[in-house]
Amino acid sequence: MSLATRAAEQQRTQQGLMVLLAQEMAALWQIITLGEFARTVPEWQAAAIVVCQRYALAATTAAADYYDTEREAAGAVSPFTVELADIPPEKAERSLSWAVKDLWIPEAEEPPPIEERLRSAQTKAVGVAEKLVEDAARDTVIDATHADPQARGWARYARAGACDFCALLALRGAVYSEDTVRFRAHDHCTCWAVPVFRGQQWEPPEHVREWQRIYREATRDVTGSRAARAAFRRALTEAGQ
Repeated sequence: MSLATRAAEQQRTQQGLMVLLAQEMAALWQIITLGEFARTVPEWQAAAIVVCQRYALAATTAAADYYDTEREAAGAVSPFTVELADIPPEKAERSLSWAVKDLWIPEAEEPPPIEERLRSAQTKAVGVAEKLVEDAARDTVIDATHADPQARGWARYARAGACDFCALLALRGAVYSEDTVRFRAHDHCTCWAVPVFRGQQWEPPEHVREWQRIYREATRDVTGSRAARAAFRRALTEAGQ
């Protein structure tokens, strides 16, 4: 079984947790009461942080088990313990506050109806919660590759049908080893970090190789990174990717 195949399996495991997380976040939304935002939004935020921390523990534990499995498959035998990453409290507070900021009447003369703002805030809150948890899981793998003498680094796995942002990052196909390189992800992002060990080579899956071909053809006569991304986005759409 290839690195990419096992990465896809772990990605599905993580997404199963995200489905359950989204359900719990939806149930929490009833805490927020129209006309009582000053009291109920902080109560919701405190409850949401607890839920995110609980799912982060499950997600990072799964990530650590996955790392150990990959390490064993690579033939690494020296002892190593994966440290579980957590969600920084200030990051959780900042992210969840951003998700619900538009519940209060904005400065615009004609703000959207409160029902619309509630729906938008709930969608953002779920996306934020998923990213908080998934970032912790991905950081568990990435931090382990930095600490493990047997690891070369990590590679990005993006599923078939990923957005152009994720597809473009997956095209690089590199094995990242620098501490300064972090995993770039958006809300609802399903991309995964794959540990690569000494003696291993990261082989992108077939759909990524197809993205590479599309990118080469779409950007052959294009200058500038912004124009290249726009050309790649159009080409992906035209190819039904």
